[in-house]
Amino acid sequence: MIAVAIMAYWPSLDAGLVSDDFQFTRRPWGLNFLTHLTSGWEHKLGRATAYRPFTVFTYGLNQWLWSSPTGFHAVNILIHATASAFATLLARRLGLGRSAAAVCGLLFALHPVHSEAVSWISGRTAALAGALSLGSMWLTTYRGRGPLPHAAAATLAALAILSYEGSFLLPGMLLAVAWHARPVDAPLPWRRLAVTAVPLMAFWLFYLSMRWFVISGLEHDSWALSSAVSREGFAEPVAQRAWKNTMQFVTRILAGGWNLQPWQSRTFLLSAAAASTAVCLAARHALYSRRLVVLSSVLGVLAFAPYVTYTGYADRFAYLAAIGICLILSAGMQVVVERDRRIEQAGAVLVATALLGLWVRQLVMSERDWREAGEVAAQITSQAAAIAPPLPPGAHLHVTGVPLNIRSAYVFITYFDLAMSQALARPDVTISMDPNPAGSCPVRNSAPSLCLRWNSDHRALSIARRSF
Repeated sequence: MIAVAIMAYWPSLDAGLVSDDFQFTRRPWGLNFLTHLTSGWEHKLGRATAYRPFTVFTYGLNQWLWSSPTGFHAVNILIHATASAFATLLARRLGLGRSAAAVCGLLFALHPVHSEAVSWISGRTAALAGALSLGSMWLTTYRGRGPLPHAAAATLAALAILSYEGSFLLPGMLLAVAWHARPVDAPLPWRRLAVTAVPLMAFWLFYLSMRWFVISGLEHDSWALSSAVSREGFAEPVAQRAWKNTMQFVTRILAGGWNLQPWQSRTFLLSAAAASTAVCLAARHALYSRRLVVLSSVLGVLAFAPYVTYTGYADRFAYLAAIGICLILSAGMQVVVERDRRIEQAGAVLVATALLGLWVRQLVMSERDWREAGEVAAQITSQAAAIAPPLPPGAHLHVTGVPLNIRSAYVFITYFDLAMSQALARPDVTISMDPNPAGSCPVRNSAPSLCLRWNSDHRALSIARRSF
């Protein structure tokens, strides 16, 4: 699984930097974990704040070991490969055979919804939390004596929560996994489970306290320069946001095409049919398979629940939740193997091959989008740096036509001004942008200004207006 995941995302090594990456790769984070534990940063998109100390620590470690964009992408790929291996081990521990567990790991490694979390450097938050969560769930199912595996499970769970707030409900997921892993007629092993649960719940309370303390005192962060886009979704009612996010999540977790309605996507229709068939087969086969389907559904719901009222859906929110659909499909495969009917097995192999083919196709397209987005971001900043040096001190630089995204990949939805400041090496120049290609240049009578226009067809910047 590790090799498959690495090969699948190898092209993303050349994806470059986009959007938030200009902060996470170049801000001097350092390696003092205690400092990260007591600090956060402000993100101006949505006026939100972030408290993810362990993810920040990995960025600092990345800067120390391999600070180029390729190095950051390589670490993201290794994190996803580790998560895929944990998904395989967890499926095996939950009762699936070797073949079905391998199918689960393969599906998780190649699920197209993971592209944002892996190919985007800033998506590491979700991939890292997902890998640690899967490792913690796997260790929770350990049945041997001794406290070490359970203490390790608690440690990984704590680091997952410190990586991304999306892991907030991980204790409930661990309890569900422990419930499933016990023998059918046996009670929950409370004494053994307490070795994981008690310190984890104590840490959970500590995390809530620290998050409140850090974020409430985070008034201003000089690295959080203004967002490049204002989003209307912030004014939406909570129920409306929850409905939109849930529908997007269901579509994308079943591999529906980007920006397509479910019925417009062949991949979604095939994934939905395969999942429905797997649920029906498992429900009629045996108690263990029915329990596994229930567990898979619970894991998917708990993994996505923290994001349900977010303003705007993002694919990285579905990273950990994807283990649910992978387990359900693998449970159906296990039933077909155990029923030992040649026609059913041939049909299952045919459906699995077609499904993986469509998933890989979507994954390749997403990888292409992220590489193209990185190329466009690099071209805009490098061309602006070549044009703008004559700007006098205190001047203003405005760029129109800057793309926010290329299909499913972000370009400059945030941190355009930070990226340009780094490219120009001119802290005295103020920077703004307009994503509208036909946008007008702002008039500034009190200061010299330069207005550039990006031509997306020719991928070139040109001077639209100059007042100095």
